[in-house]
Amino acid sequence: MSRIVVELLDLMKAEQELSKLLQKLKRNELHLRTISDGIQDWKGKSADELRSRLDVFFKGLQKQMEYIEEQKIQLAKYTYRMERVDQQ
Repeated sequence: MSRIVVELLDLMKAEQELSKLLQKLKRNELHLRTISDGIQDWKGKSADELRSRLDVFFKGLQKQMEYIEEQKIQLAKYTYRMERVDQQ
């Protein structure tokens, strides 16, 4: 039977990468919100459609960010457990 070997440093690096990804997504979300705010005074069917699409996009983005955040938390917990096991 083979064993999977994961270095603690690799786990910590993965957690840092997830943090960087979340920061980038949050910056992009802020930029898109600025654009969205700029079209709030637009009128007509096309404007309504664009706002609707942006709303759907933001909801999807938020859901993905929450998922990544949860994965980061789980990874941090796993890393902590592995550190404790490694110290024993």
